[in-house]
Amino acid sequence: MASVPSRPAELSDPTHHGGWVIIISAIFLVLLILCLAIRAYVRTTYSTIAGSPDYVLAVAGVVGIIQTCLVFWEVSKGLATSSKLMSISDVHLLQKSWFASTVLYLIALWLAKCCVLFVYLQLTPNKGHNLASWVVIGFSTVWVFISILMIGVDCELNTPWSHLASQCTGLFARWQVITALDVITEVVIFSLSIYLVFGLQMPVKRKTVIVAAFGLRLFVIIPSILRLHYYWTYINSANPTLAVSNVAIWTEVQMHTSIIACVSYCFKSFTAAVSTNYGATAINIEVYDSTNNRTGFTRGGGYGANSKMQSSNSGGSQGAFVGHRGGQNRTTVTTGSKRLSSKTSNDSQKMKWQPSCKAGTTKWSYTGLVPHEEVFYRLFQFEKPKKPWKVKKIGRGDFDTILGSVSASVRYNTLRITGEEVRVNWDQEEKTFKLSGTYGL
Repeated sequence: MASVPSRPAELSDPTHHGGWVIIISAIFLVLLILCLAIRAYVRTTYSTIAGSPDYVLAVAGVVGIIQTCLVFWEVSKGLATSSKLMSISDVHLLQKSWFASTVLYLIALWLAKCCVLFVYLQLTPNKGHNLASWVVIGFSTVWVFISILMIGVDCELNTPWSHLASQCTGLFARWQVITALDVITEVVIFSLSIYLVFGLQMPVKRKTVIVAAFGLRLFVIIPSILRLHYYWTYINSANPTLAVSNVAIWTEVQMHTSIIACVSYCFKSFTAAVSTNYGATAINIEVYDSTNNRTGFTRGGGYGANSKMQSSNSGGSQGAFVGHRGGQNRTTVTTGSKRLSSKTSNDSQKMKWQPSCKAGTTKWSYTGLVPHEEVFYRLFQFEKPKKPWKVKKIGRGDFDTILGSVSASVRYNTLRITGEEVRVNWDQEEKTFKLSGTYGL
């Protein structure tokens, strides 16, 4: 006798709710992949340098995709199907896979939180804000570790779901604690965005854009609470394999929205607002000789504090960015289509950009305009030396070293590097600065 074909996994009726799980999960999976593609496009288009938020976001996206694919497989094996239609062996297998997908769900939430916090770390040099961000990263790491232990320890993973509540004592109470800490961390992460713009000299409109971009994550709290609500129904249901459908749906919604919210920080409205004070906008430097021929070109872009610059010649290929000795030279600094600075001088030698170190010593100087409070290392950055530079502060202000490159904002007067010297003279009224020094190649 021919076997009766099984019901399709996507069928939805009083005994099968898997169709809703598949539809909702598929929609959010497509949105996640689309947003990750947008993020990759923005990153490769405006800057080839990937930062830690990009790596964390990529890992979070991969974990989210794997988790959703596992849910698809679970639906095909009986997830959101009445337990009366399932064998004991199927329930055993499904229970183990459900635990695995729950662990991936928690890891994805943790990575999404860390992604936002790493964005904070790259946007501001504020030591107090950075310390707070690291504290939240540490707390979130402890949270995800304890959460996995809370749902796994003392639970018989090979027991049918009809006995899950009795085997895992206080399972709902555990999820209440997990969800409460999850919500608290989201609120703290949002409050850090307010701390980020507090006291900055920038228009209220731009501050609002920045806070609103980070505030999108607060919507993640809604599916988190709804998931907890349906978890109570699932735990107390006489047919848990069917009642778990709503839990699965809101699990997918929360996980995907949490990851997708991380992509909002790459959109133009956000980057344009935040770049004014943190140097996230791309900067182009063009050098012309006395005959008005372009002799050098550099372009920079990225998140800000950890961004690097690339060098290219006038043809667009990789090469050295060099000025000319003698004659009249003109240096133009632009961001996008807007000219920020154009300066003509008779300096004996202009700033040099060398992609590779060679023997000898190069002296350089530059005089030009500064866009707002742009960080000058985005205009001038050297190859990382074999030995890290040791920097000490001279005069007021502070300093920062990124991978051996020296950075300082227009507020800083002078930086001295062991064995080398870079002098920064800033005219607050004219918004001009002059850089001069010696760099050993």
